[in-house]
Amino acid sequence: MIKKISYVGLGTMGGGMASNLLKAGYELTVWNRSVERSKPFARKGARVADTPANAVRDVDLVMYTLSNDQAVEEVVFGANGILSGINAGQIAMDMSTVLPATSLREQEAYSKRGADFLDAPVFGSKKEAADAKLWIMVAGKRDAFEKVKPVLQHLGQTIHYFGKNGNAAAMKLVGNLIVALEMERLLRDLCSRKRPALI
Repeated sequence: MIKKISYVGLGTMGGGMASNLLKAGYELTVWNRSVERSKPFARKGARVADTPANAVRDVDLVMYTLSNDQAVEEVVFGANGILSGINAGQIAMDMSTVLPATSLREQEAYSKRGADFLDAPVFGSKKEAADAKLWIMVAGKRDAFEKVKPVLQHLGQTIHYFGKNGNAAAMKLVGNLIVALEMERLLRDLCSRKRPALI
């Protein structure tokens, strides 16, 4: 059973999810590039780590939401990054929107450390993250997914399993493309409407 969680990245999405984990009663350790974002969590009882590597020590589950693939490169693979602190038996879960290739690279690196990895991007924004109404997609080993599912139920209104690593990351990009196409169509419809004649 997962009791101790580390959350890395307390931005627009991560801050809301980390808050809900505290409300659910998990022992939480946090890290953020800007220390100021960590202070409200410290006041609520979270432990604040000084590096991503120290954030992930002695926890059952490592979760992170980062801005892009480059941020994952720095925070996961960089000096004092998550990989330098993670140990066998832990689970790492990337909830960022990144390329499937990035997720597969993460999976390979974690596997070498004896840790399981899940890519778990979400649909929703700041309000959904704060209200635990996210749509969560997860890919990776089924047994790892089953272990984290009770945690994710405190964060989202729907949770979907997509099989092997990389699949959830790919589905998120497909979803983003569909939304972008719908927005483009809407804008074209609005622009094509005839404006009333001025009198």
